Amino acid sequence: MSATPLDYLTAIPRRSWASVAPREYGMHMTTKKIDQNDPWLQYKLLGNELRNRTLGPLRHVQFVVYFLIAMVLVGPISVWIEVFRIYILDSASAVPTGATQTAMSTATAASIAPLRTALLTFFPAVAATAALQLVLADQSSQIRAIAMLCFVGILTLAVFMVPNQISDTRAMMVGALATLIAYWLSWIANARNSDLLGKIDPSDPIGGNNATASLKGSLDGYNA
Repeated sequence: MSATPLDYLTAIPRRSWASVAPREYGMHMTTKKIDQNDPWLQYKLLGNELRNRTLGPLRHVQFVVYFLIAMVLVGPISVWIEVFRIYILDSASAVPTGATQTAMSTATAASIAPLRTALLTFFPAVAATAALQLVLADQSSQIRAIAMLCFVGILTLAVFMVPNQISDTRAMMVGALATLIAYWLSWIANARNSDLLGKIDPSDPIGGNNATASLKGSLDGYNA
């Protein structure tokens, strides 16, 4: 009796399906019994999902490299340019000796203003992109709700930075906080992107996509 592809499939150890695949995608399987009558069940499941999306991609070098290059280095290029101008270029041309305290404060504010603007135009774009990606592509309504909540919160922080009455120090602190939230939103939005994670070809257990190709291994000692 010749073996069928199903015979090979059923002979695969359980670990190939229950352990390897989830870990490759940064997911965690649990055998803990779920209490369907728990009134806080949705919050617990949402917490587990957010934790998995936050920690799971850290296992994948390509995901971390992508995020560092695309989101941290290249994405906020206008912010880095202003930081370079303020702390490298302008540091050499200090306020002339004998200038009043008011003149020094005015010069400092004028120097930081472009950086404040660059930051203000950066993090809302990141948050909007990530939130829209989750709303349009994610199947979980809870994740979509979290995305919209974060986006509204980030817009609120952006509006807080606009008035000139807000000091530059306070505005930059708010901008830094909003940027971290926007980065986290973008991180979880791409946490299930298989192109950035270790791919598992679903046809591997049956020998690949070519159904006529000879299978590797031997059935010696296997009783059909």
